Amino acid sequence: QATPNWQTGSITVTSQCTSCHALGTAQYNSYNSGEHQTHVSGEGITCTLCHNTTTLAGNHFTNLSTTTMEGPASSTVGGTGTGIVSWDPVTKSCSPACHETRSW
Repeated sequence: QATPNWQTGSITVTSQCTSCHALGTAQYNSYNSGEHQTHVSGEGITCTLCHNTTTLAGNHFTNLSTTTMEGPASSTVGGTGTGIVSWDPVTKSCSPACHETRSW
């Protein structure tokens, strides 16, 4: 997936994640763990229902010139503005407001 042209356009990073990230394993910046396909593609749920953009901003945009994730995506799950009531990064289980606790 081509990176959008940053010189002639703009992205609302809190709602346009799929402008840069694609489902699957074809790219280094793809999302493919857990139930992403079910939630994002199947149900049309946005990334920000689970991922906290305030937490994300601290790491995600610090070094875009590399293919390495600056921090684990799991560290952005939950918090103010998300639908996650609780998240356990050890067991990879969350308690969202929309359904019962599930493990990823």
